[in-house]
Amino acid sequence: MAVNVPPPPTLKTTIKFTAPVIKKDEEVREEDEIKTQDEVNQAKAAISVADVKGNDEENGKDIADLEDHKLIVASEDEVFQVVEQAPEYPGGMAALMKWIGKEIKYPSIAQEMNIEGRVIVQFVIGRDGSVRDVQVLRTVDPTLDKEAVRVVKAMRKWIPGRQRGEPVSVRFTLPITFKYTPQETELTYEQYLKNLEEEQEILKKGEKMSLEDMARRVNAFKEQLGDDATLRKLLLEKSQTIKGEIDSTVKAQTKVLKLKKNDVKELTKIYEDEINTKIQLIESLGTDQFISLFVESELEMRKIEMDKMLKIKDLLKDRFKLYFENYILQQ
Repeated sequence: MAVNVPPPPTLKTTIKFTAPVIKKDEEVREEDEIKTQDEVNQAKAAISVADVKGNDEENGKDIADLEDHKLIVASEDEVFQVVEQAPEYPGGMAALMKWIGKEIKYPSIAQEMNIEGRVIVQFVIGRDGSVRDVQVLRTVDPTLDKEAVRVVKAMRKWIPGRQRGEPVSVRFTLPITFKYTPQETELTYEQYLKNLEEEQEILKKGEKMSLEDMARRVNAFKEQLGDDATLRKLLLEKSQTIKGEIDSTVKAQTKVLKLKKNDVKELTKIYEDEINTKIQLIESLGTDQFISLFVESELEMRKIEMDKMLKIKDLLKDRFKLYFENYILQQ
């Protein structure tokens, strides 16, 4: 059976003329005033894409009244997730990866602790190609997160993305991988001493992680280890294992470090004081919200570790270099 399709609405080729009304200046409202060309250009107006064809029938419609034929201009603040033409780093992704590899600086603390992983960073590439609103979506460690953000913020301008031929702001996600590969020239004793001094200065300032970094670290622990009770149990078990191995550890180091009887006693005490202090700190955090409290106590944990190393350095004096070569480098 044939279906009768109604014809499209008849369009007017002319628009009805409205006679002007003369008013006093004080009676004219701001919205009634005639706009300048600049104001018209800046206005977010609806643009019709229909053909202007029609007649002057009484029941004809103005083209601007046809909602199906309107195209709304995107505002400058709108950020697109997907666009017709994606933004591009000058030279392409190969050039971007090469630049990141050259620019990035692996934090020395992360290297010493063998911390590595992939930080996922999200940012907005503006209509002018500039990078803004940088944030970490997936965290690894505060030191690596901070370096990834620094590198992204240092990027040159991109070729902006385009939608319907116009430049627009686009949200972009970029993974940055930190993988520690020991270089042929290992960490020197002099460099290690310098790192110790730098860490001391950081700890003296007592600068804690920002609330944002803490939240990311907490989420990372939860993803990797689960709930509060699980992490607390793991840390206490590991600490007790280390405590039980102190005597054998010192015995093995006695011959290498040429320890005297008093040295053995003192070194044993240094190790015991460190692990006991850590156990007390972990136990004091309780079980509820343990992960959050443990992350907040990171600065205190680092101070405990630093106190141990400085005491060992003071005890061994010239033999501390032997300690560095045989135990610190082998970690």
